[in-house]
Amino acid sequence: MTKTLTAWTGIDVSKNTFDIAYVSTEKGVPFEKDIPFHRIPARKFPRTLTGAEDALTWLDEALGFPEPFKEHVWVVMEDCGRYAEELRLWLSMNKGPSICMITPSLTAAYAKSRGLRNKTDRVDARLLALFGQERKPKIQTIPSRTYQILKDLWRCRQEYVELQVAEGNRAGQPLQIEAVQKIRKKHLKELQDHIDRVEKEIKKLLNRTPKLKKDVDLLCTIKGIGFLTAVMVIAEMGDLRRFARSRQVGAFAGLNPSKFESGTSVKKTTIISRKGSAVLRAGLYMPALTACRFNEQMKTFYERLIRKGKSKKAAVVAVMRKLLVLMRAILKTGVPYQEDFQKCASAEKMCKT
Repeated sequence: MTKTLTAWTGIDVSKNTFDIAYVSTEKGVPFEKDIPFHRIPARKFPRTLTGAEDALTWLDEALGFPEPFKEHVWVVMEDCGRYAEELRLWLSMNKGPSICMITPSLTAAYAKSRGLRNKTDRVDARLLALFGQERKPKIQTIPSRTYQILKDLWRCRQEYVELQVAEGNRAGQPLQIEAVQKIRKKHLKELQDHIDRVEKEIKKLLNRTPKLKKDVDLLCTIKGIGFLTAVMVIAEMGDLRRFARSRQVGAFAGLNPSKFESGTSVKKTTIISRKGSAVLRAGLYMPALTACRFNEQMKTFYERLIRKGKSKKAAVVAVMRKLLVLMRAILKTGVPYQEDFQKCASAEKMCKT
């Protein structure tokens, strides 16, 4: 019987370079926790397209796995921003290895569990390789180029909005000379022009992509969800249809409940985990408040939670999560939001019986 070999590869990314290390094993063989660090092969490459190709060539020569490469080699990287995202795209070209992106907090906790005394780029790469072999994280699907462009445009808009808010606060300060006030007003106008230009680019992208435009239009049928909120959700989460379960949508945004209990004496108040997109949570708060007032379904849900003793803020957070679940359901079914959907469904069921 032919042995099936696999390799878990760890990559630690910095601005100009990245370190790569691998641990290979026979598929199905139990993981050995006592692999010495000094026996784990590791190398440094420049963080360029050529460097990524050289790293894959080095892996291919060292491991000698048959095609397809991605069925034998898994890469573990920290999700630490644009440097890692760009390298991920380079590695995934031309049927590259399967890639897992994990949060840096997982790496830090794993390093502490192994009692490591040193922290270098090479040590981190070896650590990520061992983490992959032991924990076997899930492979993420790389979003299409269209979703990446939409996310870049949305993040660009958010940066300008934050600058606009900060400049507006400074412009409102008292005892400013006239020259300073004129400069600040001019800067505010320039920032607004930039925001308008980015929003035009977003609309152009949607017009070029009928599927994306249809998704935004479907989300806008929900009372409380406007155009910018719909764009924000799709830009940050990608295609909501990719989530197998509704609870995964809330967890992605960090809106899932988190308990802290121990024995009979320690029982803290249940809070949200916040282990997710802070951009999503911030962007959904005001739409949730609007939905609590003008969306009858969400208003009923909000008032029921208040009657049960939940605080107003906790009830709003629950509405935020419910809105995300509702958005996923609408995109999966392709049916626009109907406020009296449940009543109509019940009436139709009664007519059939």
